[in-house]
Amino acid sequence: MPNHACFFSDDSASIAYTYRVQDEVAEIGEMRTFKINYPDIIGVLSHFPSNTRTYPLNYNRYEDTDEYVTQVMVELPDGMSFSSLPNSEKFQFNEMLYTLTYRRVTPEQLEITRRFKSERKSISASDYPAFRSFMEKIVKAELKLIAYQ
Repeated sequence: MPNHACFFSDDSASIAYTYRVQDEVAEIGEMRTFKINYPDIIGVLSHFPSNTRTYPLNYNRYEDTDEYVTQVMVELPDGMSFSSLPNSEKFQFNEMLYTLTYRRVTPEQLEITRRFKSERKSISASDYPAFRSFMEKIVKAELKLIAYQ
């Protein structure tokens, strides 16, 4: 059962979760892998199924947040250490910026920081393929596995 707390300021909200994951680890020989399940979804390709558009896309219709900042701390069981981490990522489309960074704090503790700065306005039909490619990169980055032994 996760513990959580909500914090609000003038125009922002923060939520802090603490939870323990069980039965989410896949084993490959001696190595164990898992992916991070983020509490919010940034890139949803099903909203943008076509590779091209005839008319502009009103992105504000799909996004109601100006900026996401997600910090995840992963602690491994005693005696385990991270053996393979994904590369940190940085993608940009116009004024939208996405970063995903991995920082090994100790051999058994990892800090992941995900930031997404949205630009909630219309995207022209000519810019749409680059926007969709930007979203595809985000989805792929968030599916990468983390390995430990």
